[in-house]
Amino acid sequence: MRFRKPNKRALRILILSIAAAGIISVGVILFIDSAIKPAMDAIAQVRVRYYAVDIMNNAIKQVTSTEDNIRSIVEVLTNADGSVRLVQTDSVAMNRLSTLVSQTAQDMLQQLTDIDISIPLGSLVSNGLFSGRGPDIKINMVPAGAVNTSFSTEFENAGINQTRHRVYLEVSAQVRIVAPLSGSAIEVKTIVPITEMIIVGDVPDTYINVDSVDSALDLVP
Repeated sequence: MRFRKPNKRALRILILSIAAAGIISVGVILFIDSAIKPAMDAIAQVRVRYYAVDIMNNAIKQVTSTEDNIRSIVEVLTNADGSVRLVQTDSVAMNRLSTLVSQTAQDMLQQLTDIDISIPLGSLVSNGLFSGRGPDIKINMVPAGAVNTSFSTEFENAGINQTRHRVYLEVSAQVRIVAPLSGSAIEVKTIVPITEMIIVGDVPDTYINVDSVDSALDLVP
């Protein structure tokens, strides 16, 4: 029985084909990592922030619209001559508000798992020529961790002998982005004014220029 010798030309073609396939595969991986992945991450983060912030704002609106004493969380105490002595906050009411917003936002953020984000492949690989075209890449969102809340305060001049005082509520949360060949967690936050008042008279500088918001608001941990 005679054995046929391997065809050197065919063997050479096979080796070159394997090498070419390997080079192309590496090139595709590098292209995805350097071009598609950053573009996909950037677009996904914009979309996720939009949905998450909208949900957190709705949570704040839902809670504050049912809080009868939302405007009474700040009280201005005056001296006998009418001058401002102290801008006082109701720490119990504020902490109750903070807890309600945190719980409501935490529950509502679960809606993120039901939202489908689709990014056309053409939007990731071109400078506009194929934008919005091609097969869709699906992006999913998952809440990660607890919702955090904090308060901040602001004083600003509102005219002659008048000062505008605002209290803001900041809500932040971690959201995980789940996408093909990619995955990351981003912090999403929103800051909303929850109460505003005009104070007539001089406000003591020692209160306005406090170093710590927590000390100014005197919040209970």
